[in-house]
Amino acid sequence: MEEDYDVVIAGAGPSGSEAARTIASRGHDVAVLESESEDKYPAQSNKSTAGTFPRMMGDFYIPDDVVMKNTDSVVVESPNHSYETAQTGSVLEFGDFKEYMAEQAQDLGTDYIFDSHVTEPLIEDGSVQGIRYNGDEEIYADIVIDATGPSAPIAQDEEAGFINLESENRAVGWEYLLEDVELDAEGHSDLTDSMMLRLDHEIAPGGYSWIFDAGDGKAKVGLCYMDNDAHTRYADEDFMVLDSLEEWIVEDERFPELDERDDIDPLEKHQGSAHIQVPDEVSAESVMGVGDTVSTVDPLWGEGIDTGMKSGNMAGVTALEALGQDPVDTSEEMMEQYDEGWWNEIGENRWERNFMTHMMYRMENDRYDRLIQDMKNADQDALSELNNGNLVQGLRLMEVKDIPTIAEVGKDRIGKHPKIKGLKHRLEK
Repeated sequence: MEEDYDVVIAGAGPSGSEAARTIASRGHDVAVLESESEDKYPAQSNKSTAGTFPRMMGDFYIPDDVVMKNTDSVVVESPNHSYETAQTGSVLEFGDFKEYMAEQAQDLGTDYIFDSHVTEPLIEDGSVQGIRYNGDEEIYADIVIDATGPSAPIAQDEEAGFINLESENRAVGWEYLLEDVELDAEGHSDLTDSMMLRLDHEIAPGGYSWIFDAGDGKAKVGLCYMDNDAHTRYADEDFMVLDSLEEWIVEDERFPELDERDDIDPLEKHQGSAHIQVPDEVSAESVMGVGDTVSTVDPLWGEGIDTGMKSGNMAGVTALEALGQDPVDTSEEMMEQYDEGWWNEIGENRWERNFMTHMMYRMENDRYDRLIQDMKNADQDALSELNNGNLVQGLRLMEVKDIPTIAEVGKDRIGKHPKIKGLKHRLEK
């Protein structure tokens, strides 16, 4: 392998491979460092529910070979009610998807270096010159892209980084792939060809659970929560996310009839995490962050593949622009082109969606039931605007009893609005 590249990318997930694919397609030397061994990749890093939209499939030329099931609706459940809306989607086999993206990048000349544990940026003369990995091994590059997800050893570096992933905004979860799931069980919504999200603190305190139809009687079943005050309020002292998932599987009649948790035999099981927060920046001089490194996951519905792929592509395009200068320009100003694209394509209304997410997690179970009823009665255009991050429409679904919660979330989130943070930053300068 070479030791000097145009671009080195830490992490071989979809966003990292998309950045590699974009840059290598123009003939540049690219390396991707991946912590997994080549013989296990990607089986040990399937950390996504892999529910996405046809738009992503078309925009990035993803083949149907990696799709487990195409769906045509989204169902939102509360403890006693449900709401269904037409929404086409695709449930991917995440391992196959990652492998396809890596093969695409490799076919274009990208070097994938496995068993490479990235530890920190390689800094010389006060600027990032590459990556240090596996203790003392070094690889040089003009541009570094951090695609490692929540660990973010480059993007969170005290000297070279640009983001601080806050523990209270970290969502953690588990997912099982089960077979013989009854998707049209009596007394429940028909989840055939659907992705279902359930708001129920008895199952996922301070978070949500899900059932995604994966085809042939199989379903992806999981739950996640944020380790914040809402979780503390609703969870038992001895709460464990995997325990709660397995208890749900045993108790819900839609899943195979089981006597106890020890009888659960999933086809696959995965653990993962992501941060639900608004990043201050997504780049610095010579460095960019993509995917879960910069919290691209949608806070309301948890979809992260479309936004992650967009971030990888935009970082790749910015890298091409920088490498095309004579001399190569990796200045902070050049990298800020990526920030601008990120905020226009991914970050638009991100603060508002984040606000509504924190509101939703704080609601009590009986409030979830009323929220579902309100959604059924709401105008479809209003719900579309709500889904697009229209905070006014979100507040219209609130009740007088929600005012203390609104005030609580507002006190916590207002100071983190990008415009307010930007004003503070200018005043400090």
